[in-house]
Amino acid sequence: MLLVVALLLKPSPRHRARVDYLGGALIAVALVSSTLALARVDTLDLVMIGYLALSAVSLTLFVVRQRSISYPLLPIAMFRYWAFRAANATHLLVGGALIIGMVTIPLMANTSMALTPLEGGLRLMRLTVAIPVGAIVGEIACQRLDYRVPTVVGLALSAFGFWLMTGWEIDIGEPALTAHLAITGLGFGMLVAPIILAATDSVGEENQGTAASMVTATRMIGMTLGLATLTAWGSERFQRLAPPSEWPFQLTGETALQFEQRISEYESRVVETGMQLFGEFFLIAMAVCMVAVLPAAFMAWHRHRGIIV
Repeated sequence: MLLVVALLLKPSPRHRARVDYLGGALIAVALVSSTLALARVDTLDLVMIGYLALSAVSLTLFVVRQRSISYPLLPIAMFRYWAFRAANATHLLVGGALIIGMVTIPLMANTSMALTPLEGGLRLMRLTVAIPVGAIVGEIACQRLDYRVPTVVGLALSAFGFWLMTGWEIDIGEPALTAHLAITGLGFGMLVAPIILAATDSVGEENQGTAASMVTATRMIGMTLGLATLTAWGSERFQRLAPPSEWPFQLTGETALQFEQRISEYESRVVETGMQLFGEFFLIAMAVCMVAVLPAAFMAWHRHRGIIV
């Protein structure tokens, strides 16, 4: 896709600019290496340290290059504004919390709850359908209130929804199921408008497109890093809670009925372990939403001045 765009899109006769391919390569290396590092969070070995070092070096070189060229991929001057930095930090955490919910909900349904993939998708849809509704509410709120108000309310709703999910049992049913998912989705939806507006309104008109792209990319980065961390930590955590060595093998002199009973007991423990682990996932997502309130506090809108600081 990028190759097609590069071949077909002609340079603008009014705005001459060059693409910073080296800067793009540096930031790509930084993101990939940090993702690989977090994917090894369960091991904490020298390889992970090497990935982190590579990420730090690449990011440092990227910042140095952006400061030294006249056509930066990402104007560093945008980061002088507290609201821009706060919006990106908030969206990074929001992406991490959102991906936990989007992965855990169908996975929980298809494994521990032994439901079909269709039912897992329908459960996730209860959350995603509420997001555009929350986005409309958040947009209306931004027209009348400080951007921090709908942001904090949205984070609180999402955190509350995740907290409700930590108490799910295998037979969770209606209306609790839909209510919990809708509350969480509504909260995430309310965050869309205030975070993007805080980022774009805090920079000059010439950088608003870049600011909008940056804050959107930050959420995607948060989702990528969150998924890598969750996968590595979750796998290690499950193996500690239900080690493979405990798998019941038939003992000498044991009848078939006794063996089947031990298998049934083991499978029940595995299901309980899975439910415990998924509850911990939701608890982590709740904590991430609560932490996101801290950077969101700096997304200040001055009604009378009409600017973000």
